[in-house]
Amino acid sequence: MQGTLGNTTFVRSKRGGFHARWKTSLTKKKMAENPNFIRQREQNAEFTRASIASQLLRKSFNTIMGTIKDGSMVNRLNRLMQKVIQQDAVSNLGLRNVLDGELELLNGFEFSDKGSLFNIFTAAHSIAIDRATGIVSVSIPPFSIAEEVKKSPVSTHFRITIGAAAINFETGGVSKNFASTEQLDLANTEPTEPIELTVELEAASTDPVFLLMRVDFSTLRSNGNMYPVLNNAFNTCAIIEVNTGV
Repeated sequence: MQGTLGNTTFVRSKRGGFHARWKTSLTKKKMAENPNFIRQREQNAEFTRASIASQLLRKSFNTIMGTIKDGSMVNRLNRLMQKVIQQDAVSNLGLRNVLDGELELLNGFEFSDKGSLFNIFTAAHSIAIDRATGIVSVSIPPFSIAEEVKKSPVSTHFRITIGAAAINFETGGVSKNFASTEQLDLANTEPTEPIELTVELEAASTDPVFLLMRVDFSTLRSNGNMYPVLNNAFNTCAIIEVNTGV
Protein backbone atom coordinates (compact mmCIF):
# COMPACT_ATOMS: atom_id res chain seq x y z
CA MET A 1 0.00 0.00 0.00
CA GLN A 2 1.43 3.40 -1.04
CA GLY A 3 0.11 6.95 -1.01
CA THR A 4 -2.06 8.94 1.38
CA LEU A 5 -5.24 7.83 3.07
CA GLY A 6 -6.84 10.50 5.26
CA ASN A 7 -4.14 11.83 7.57
CA THR A 8 -1.85 8.85 7.02
CA THR A 9 0.84 8.49 4.35
CA PHE A 10 2.28 5.09 3.48
CA VAL A 11 5.89 5.07 2.24
CA ARG A 12 8.33 2.34 1.32
CA SER A 13 11.35 2.19 3.63
CA LYS A 14 14.88 1.96 2.20
CA ARG A 15 15.42 -0.99 4.51
CA GLY A 16 12.39 -2.81 3.16
CA GLY A 17 8.73 -2.84 4.05
CA PHE A 18 6.39 0.11 4.49
CA HIS A 19 6.01 2.80 7.12
CA ALA A 20 2.91 4.78 8.01
CA ARG A 21 3.32 8.47 8.86
CA TRP A 22 0.80 10.89 10.31
CA LYS A 23 0.45 14.27 8.66
CA THR A 24 1.70 17.15 10.80
CA SER A 25 0.96 20.86 10.93
CA LEU A 26 4.60 21.58 11.75
CA THR A 27 6.28 23.46 8.90
CA LYS A 28 9.81 24.71 8.33
CA LYS A 29 8.54 28.31 8.73
CA LYS A 30 6.85 27.45 12.02
CA MET A 31 9.99 25.73 13.30
CA ALA A 32 12.07 28.81 12.42
CA GLU A 33 9.76 31.46 13.88
CA ASN A 34 7.51 29.99 16.57
CA PRO A 35 8.84 30.83 20.09
CA ASN A 36 7.67 27.42 21.30
CA PHE A 37 10.51 25.83 19.31
CA ILE A 38 13.36 28.05 20.53
CA ARG A 39 15.04 25.17 22.42
CA GLN A 40 14.78 22.97 19.33
CA ARG A 41 16.38 25.69 17.19
CA GLU A 42 19.21 26.07 19.69
CA GLN A 43 19.82 22.32 19.71
CA ASN A 44 19.74 22.16 15.92
CA ALA A 45 22.27 25.00 15.65
CA GLU A 46 24.68 23.26 18.01
CA PHE A 47 24.18 19.89 16.34
CA THR A 48 25.04 21.46 12.98
CA ARG A 49 28.11 23.15 14.47
CA ALA A 50 29.30 19.85 15.95
CA SER A 51 28.77 18.00 12.66
CA ILE A 52 30.77 20.59 10.70
CA ALA A 53 33.63 20.46 13.23
CA SER A 54 33.61 16.66 13.16
CA GLN A 55 33.73 16.62 9.36
CA LEU A 56 36.67 19.04 9.32
CA LEU A 57 38.59 16.88 11.79
CA ARG A 58 37.94 13.74 9.72
CA LYS A 59 39.00 15.39 6.47
CA SER A 60 42.19 16.65 8.10
CA PHE A 61 43.24 13.07 8.84
CA ASN A 62 41.83 11.14 5.87
CA THR A 63 45.36 10.32 4.72
CA ILE A 64 46.49 8.78 7.98
CA MET A 65 43.15 7.07 8.72
CA GLY A 66 43.02 5.33 5.35
CA THR A 67 40.96 2.18 5.74
CA ILE A 68 41.20 2.24 9.54
CA LYS A 69 37.67 3.39 10.20
CA ASP A 70 34.32 1.70 10.60
CA GLY A 71 30.70 2.44 9.76
CA SER A 72 30.04 3.85 13.22
CA MET A 73 32.97 6.27 13.20
CA VAL A 74 31.09 9.32 11.88
CA ASN A 75 28.24 8.98 14.38
CA ARG A 76 30.61 8.29 17.28
CA LEU A 77 32.72 11.34 16.49
CA ASN A 78 29.65 13.54 15.98
CA ARG A 79 28.27 12.52 19.38
CA LEU A 80 31.60 13.21 21.05
CA MET A 81 31.89 16.60 19.33
CA GLN A 82 28.42 17.46 20.66
CA LYS A 83 29.66 16.68 24.18
CA VAL A 84 32.63 18.98 23.51
CA ILE A 85 30.23 21.82 22.64
CA GLN A 86 27.99 21.12 25.62
CA GLN A 87 30.94 21.82 27.94
CA ASP A 88 31.05 25.44 26.72
CA ALA A 89 30.18 27.39 29.87
CA VAL A 90 30.82 30.80 28.27
CA SER A 91 28.36 31.04 25.37
CA ASN A 92 24.58 31.13 25.45
CA LEU A 93 22.53 28.09 24.46
CA GLY A 94 22.47 27.78 20.70
CA LEU A 95 25.80 29.64 20.41
CA ARG A 96 28.01 27.11 22.20
CA ASN A 97 31.02 26.06 20.10
CA VAL A 98 34.00 23.70 20.08
CA LEU A 99 36.63 26.36 20.83
CA ASP A 100 34.95 27.35 24.09
CA GLY A 101 34.09 23.73 24.86
CA GLU A 102 36.35 20.88 26.00
CA LEU A 103 38.22 19.64 22.93
CA GLU A 104 40.35 17.51 25.23
CA LEU A 105 37.41 15.07 25.36
CA LEU A 106 38.54 13.93 21.90
CA ASN A 107 41.81 12.60 23.32
CA GLY A 108 41.80 8.81 23.06
CA PHE A 109 39.17 8.66 20.31
CA GLU A 110 39.53 5.45 18.24
CA PHE A 111 38.70 5.65 14.53
CA SER A 112 37.66 2.01 14.51
CA ASP A 113 35.82 0.16 17.27
CA LYS A 114 37.15 -3.18 16.03
CA GLY A 115 40.48 -2.74 17.78
CA SER A 116 42.23 -0.34 20.14
CA LEU A 117 45.58 1.33 19.51
CA PHE A 118 46.23 1.37 23.24
CA ASN A 119 45.87 -2.43 23.43
CA ILE A 120 47.80 -3.19 20.23
CA PHE A 121 50.78 -0.93 20.96
CA THR A 122 51.66 -0.48 24.64
CA ALA A 123 55.21 0.91 24.45
CA ALA A 124 55.81 4.13 26.36
CA HIS A 125 56.06 7.38 24.42
CA SER A 126 56.44 11.08 25.10
CA ILE A 127 54.99 14.00 23.15
CA ALA A 128 56.44 17.45 22.55
CA ILE A 129 54.54 20.28 20.85
CA ASP A 130 56.42 23.53 20.22
CA ARG A 131 53.87 26.07 19.06
CA ALA A 132 56.48 28.74 18.36
CA THR A 133 58.25 26.59 15.74
CA GLY A 134 55.32 24.34 14.79
CA ILE A 135 57.40 21.23 15.57
CA VAL A 136 55.45 18.22 16.90
CA SER A 137 57.35 15.10 17.91
CA VAL A 138 56.72 11.69 19.43
CA SER A 139 59.64 9.94 21.12
CA ILE A 140 59.50 6.18 21.76
CA PRO A 141 62.31 4.71 23.90
CA PRO A 142 63.69 1.23 23.06
CA PHE A 143 61.05 -1.44 23.65
CA SER A 144 60.52 -5.18 23.27
CA ILE A 145 58.36 -5.90 20.22
CA ALA A 146 57.29 -9.26 21.63
CA GLU A 147 56.02 -7.63 24.83
CA GLU A 148 54.67 -4.29 23.59
CA VAL A 149 53.09 -5.18 20.23
CA LYS A 150 50.05 -7.41 19.82
CA LYS A 151 50.59 -8.59 16.29
CA SER A 152 48.27 -9.87 13.62
CA PRO A 153 48.70 -13.66 13.24
CA VAL A 154 49.77 -13.47 9.57
CA SER A 155 51.92 -10.34 9.79
CA THR A 156 55.71 -10.16 9.65
CA HIS A 157 56.22 -6.40 9.98
CA PHE A 158 54.53 -3.33 11.40
CA ARG A 159 54.83 0.43 11.02
CA ILE A 160 54.09 3.40 13.26
CA THR A 161 52.74 6.63 11.78
CA ILE A 162 51.93 9.93 13.42
CA GLY A 163 49.84 12.75 12.00
CA ALA A 164 49.43 16.22 13.43
CA ALA A 165 47.06 19.00 12.39
CA ALA A 166 46.41 22.53 13.60
CA ILE A 167 42.74 23.14 12.79
CA ASN A 168 40.94 26.47 12.65
CA PHE A 169 37.30 25.59 13.29
CA GLU A 170 36.16 29.10 12.37
CA THR A 171 37.79 29.44 8.93
CA GLY A 172 38.25 25.75 8.08
CA GLY A 173 42.00 26.27 7.60
CA VAL A 174 44.26 23.31 8.37
CA SER A 175 48.03 22.91 8.71
CA LYS A 176 48.92 19.21 8.76
CA ASN A 177 51.78 16.78 8.30
CA PHE A 178 52.61 13.09 8.70
CA ALA A 179 55.64 10.91 9.44
CA SER A 180 56.21 7.13 9.55
CA THR A 181 58.82 4.64 10.68
CA GLU A 182 60.24 2.12 8.27
CA GLN A 183 58.71 -1.35 8.36
CA LEU A 184 59.76 -2.91 11.67
CA ASP A 185 60.44 -6.65 11.86
CA LEU A 186 58.09 -8.42 14.26
CA ALA A 187 60.60 -11.27 14.62
CA ASN A 188 63.19 -8.97 16.18
CA THR A 189 63.95 -10.22 19.70
CA GLU A 190 66.29 -7.36 20.62
CA PRO A 191 65.08 -4.03 22.02
CA THR A 192 64.34 -1.59 19.23
CA GLU A 193 66.38 1.50 18.55
CA PRO A 194 64.89 4.72 19.96
CA ILE A 195 62.20 6.06 17.61
CA GLU A 196 61.74 9.77 16.97
CA LEU A 197 58.88 10.86 14.70
CA THR A 198 58.71 14.58 13.95
CA VAL A 199 56.40 16.71 11.82
CA GLU A 200 56.31 20.44 11.19
CA LEU A 201 53.15 22.55 11.24
CA GLU A 202 52.61 26.24 10.72
CA ALA A 203 54.77 28.19 13.18
CA ALA A 204 53.15 30.29 15.91
CA SER A 205 49.67 28.87 15.26
CA THR A 206 47.06 29.55 17.93
CA ASP A 207 44.72 26.83 16.61
CA PRO A 208 44.05 23.57 18.48
CA VAL A 209 46.58 20.87 17.57
CA PHE A 210 45.49 17.25 17.24
CA LEU A 211 47.99 14.38 17.21
CA LEU A 212 47.14 10.91 15.92
CA MET A 213 49.07 7.66 16.00
CA ARG A 214 48.47 4.75 13.64
CA VAL A 215 49.87 1.22 13.80
CA ASP A 216 49.41 -1.08 10.81
CA PHE A 217 50.72 -4.51 9.89
CA SER A 218 52.15 -6.06 6.73
CA THR A 219 53.34 -9.44 5.47
CA LEU A 220 56.60 -9.97 3.61
CA ARG A 221 56.04 -12.58 0.91
CA SER A 222 58.62 -14.87 -0.69
CA ASN A 223 58.68 -12.64 -3.78
CA GLY A 224 60.18 -9.87 -1.65
CA ASN A 225 57.09 -7.66 -1.73
CA MET A 226 55.35 -6.28 1.35
CA TYR A 227 51.57 -6.64 1.47
CA PRO A 228 49.29 -4.83 3.94
CA VAL A 229 47.27 -6.97 6.34
CA LEU A 230 43.71 -5.65 6.07
CA ASN A 231 42.52 -6.46 9.57
CA ASN A 232 41.25 -3.54 11.67
CA ALA A 233 41.25 -5.63 14.80
CA PHE A 234 45.02 -4.98 14.65
CA ASN A 235 45.45 -1.99 12.33
CA THR A 236 44.46 0.87 14.62
CA CYS A 237 44.43 4.67 14.71
CA ALA A 238 43.57 7.01 17.58
CA ILE A 239 43.96 10.57 18.80
CA ILE A 240 46.78 10.55 21.36
CA GLU A 241 46.96 14.27 22.18
CA VAL A 242 44.80 17.39 21.97
CA ASN A 243 46.64 20.65 22.60
CA THR A 244 44.53 23.79 22.72
CA GLY A 245 47.43 26.06 23.63
CA VAL A 246 45.70 27.16 26.84
